[in-house]
Amino acid sequence: MTPPPITALASDILPTTGNVRALVVVVDFADAKYDTDRRLSDEEISSYLFGTDNTEFYPCESLTSYFDRASYGSLHMTGNVFHYTAKGTIASYEKTNDGYETLVREVLSGLNDTIDYTNYDSDGDGYIDALCLSVPSRGNADFWYGCTASWWASTLPDLDGEKLRKLSDHTAH
Repeated sequence: MTPPPITALASDILPTTGNVRALVVVVDFADAKYDTDRRLSDEEISSYLFGTDNTEFYPCESLTSYFDRASYGSLHMTGNVFHYTAKGTIASYEKTNDGYETLVREVLSGLNDTIDYTNYDSDGDGYIDALCLSVPSRGNADFWYGCTASWWASTLPDLDGEKLRKLSDHTAH
């Protein structure tokens, strides 16, 4: 018996074939910023995430190379890197259970005039395919621990008609 395709088991994931575009946002806070002398440039972040094959680091290549190889050429991921400075301190988002969703809502609203969110819905299902937030490691490590999360908040700003279902975050540890 052939198992069902992964999309039948989890239809709320990013597409498993085609061209997928990820949205990556590097977030600073008033009291916690990336060290500009040590942080990766946008070009370096893009190269590490969406660059072409680099056999020097195989199998730890870019996401693009990994998905191309793992899908036998059926899934190609690209993306863009944006920056956002949060209105509050890092601790102000850690105080409440919905602090992470508050930050995500703020980031997406704050970049709404800059980003056409329809560019990040490759299969036209009305959902952003991939969102990753990167925050500096000066906060509560338990709160900001890298993970994938589901969007539970009932309201989002208008994102060019797009919605959010899953997101991931990571800290610069």
